[in-house]
Amino acid sequence: MASPAEYYKSLPPISKAYGTACLAVTVAFALGVVNPANIALLPELVFYRFQVWRLITNFFFLGKFSINFGIRLLMM
Repeated sequence: MASPAEYYKSLPPISKAYGTACLAVTVAFALGVVNPANIALLPELVFYRFQVWRLITNFFFLGKFSINFGIRLLMM
């Protein structure tokens, strides 16, 4: 069985970047650095206040650490 490091190295670059970003945002949420309300996709804030980062960052938050988070991360 391959180690986690070997599995990570075998991933394609886009999947590796997306998985790392998802893990980083979830860790930041767990540590209280990021509030999910600041990255949620709220159309009125995107179109009227021009908070365009919400178009991208909402895809990186998979929820709090749980078995579901692990499964979602592995399914990517």
